[in-house]
Amino acid sequence: MRAIRSSWPALVLLVLVYLGADLLARTDLYKELANDPKGSGPAFLYWPVACFAVCLVEAYRHGGSPVRGVTAAALVAVPLILLDHQDVAGAMPLVIVYTPLALAGEGIGTLLRRAASRRAVRV
Repeated sequence: MRAIRSSWPALVLLVLVYLGADLLARTDLYKELANDPKGSGPAFLYWPVACFAVCLVEAYRHGGSPVRGVTAAALVAVPLILLDHQDVAGAMPLVIVYTPLALAGEGIGTLLRRAASRRAVRV
């Protein structure tokens, strides 16, 4: 839980990215520019990249935590429930897909943190 307490601003930012990308994808301008008539780009491009990046950066800053990775992946349900009026069961496939991405971000961020700390000790 310490990882969640130290990373709550990044997780709130992640929810805002999820919501903002979903709202942007609903506009006609986005659909024309991205050549995405269904507006499904955020779910398959922006959300996974944001989830991976937040977990990578926070693992580098605060150390790795699988709890933060699963939480970041589970937060994808927020825009689906609020904006698309889906139930939690409808959001579960995306949560299941995003969890390995978030855990990969946590793992790579932890490895980068360890490599940076070893380099700092040698100098």
